[in-house]
Amino acid sequence: MRQPRAHDRGAALAAALLAIAVAGTVGSAIVEITRLEVVLARQRRATLDALAAVDACAEQAVTTLAAGWEFDAVLRGPDDLLGTADDGMIALPPGCAGSARPAPGPPAPARVILELEASRGGGRRRLDALVRRHAAPGAPAVLWAAIPAALGPVTGSLTLDGIDPAAPGGARAALAAPDDPTLLDAWLLAQGGAVSVSSGTIGPIWAQPPPTDELVARAATAGAVTPAIGLTSVGPAPPAVTLAAGDLTLTAPAFGTGVFVVAGVLSIDAPFEFTGVLVAGGGVRVGSGGVLTLHGGLWLGDDSLQTLLVDGSAVLTASDAALADADALLPLPRPARVASVRDF
Repeated sequence: MRQPRAHDRGAALAAALLAIAVAGTVGSAIVEITRLEVVLARQRRATLDALAAVDACAEQAVTTLAAGWEFDAVLRGPDDLLGTADDGMIALPPGCAGSARPAPGPPAPARVILELEASRGGGRRRLDALVRRHAAPGAPAVLWAAIPAALGPVTGSLTLDGIDPAAPGGARAALAAPDDPTLLDAWLLAQGGAVSVSSGTIGPIWAQPPPTDELVARAATAGAVTPAIGLTSVGPAPPAVTLAAGDLTLTAPAFGTGVFVVAGVLSIDAPFEFTGVLVAGGGVRVGSGGVLTLHGGLWLGDDSLQTLLVDGSAVLTASDAALADADALLPLPRPARVASVRDF
């Protein structure tokens, strides 16, 4: 057989060396691509974690904003003075930083921008959240309390009906207060059969307390009438903004419509029917001879050790129309909500 020539042996060696080099290059490329994929996966995870963190930051920041009308207090900061170092400072969870600033454009509707930044898992994200007030007034509940621990015992009967017959599908909660909803459920259960929650009514929800003190001030500024004028002995009563500057006891049947603000304690010792929003800074006490029939919402303040005592009977029924009519008479407070966000 013919012996391989020298240049053939050289070509084979070169080809083998080239194959080894190519294989090494491909192997290195695969290792590098794998490393980059791992790095990119970590970066994507960090980005997602940071996005989730800043979204949670925005949600929690909004829940700390008090129910109200404008956002002036937010912009003034904790010291309630404009032009100081704490302007725009808001309560934020750990790992979240930010502040509030005025929104550009006209003053109405009320708006504010929250500049928020959050970091988690090596990722950092920033967003601007445009915050407005809800379209509907008050918390979405038939009973809105400032201090859930001050809700007293129900020895008579209390019915909470969050279903508005005129607005099917828009059920309201039985109770709203600044506390864990499970604790609010516990209060309802502790009353036994004395408290009845109608079928379809939403369970208790968390909400900032109603601004009863400011409602007292706004009712006075709006030229509210006294209970002697705003309440009638025969129904239906004409719509009005009615204000009792202190405690008030009803000892005879009475009717009312619109907004009824009691700065102190409202004691009901006779049948009382009201359509609209009933606000009691010191709470409501329904005596053994009292009957409260309310279509709309009952808002309780914190100026009493026991803001709700029911020895007689009370029936609270949701009514969107009653709230809207009351809001037309006296603009009512609204919770804050995120209208839109811009991510950076």
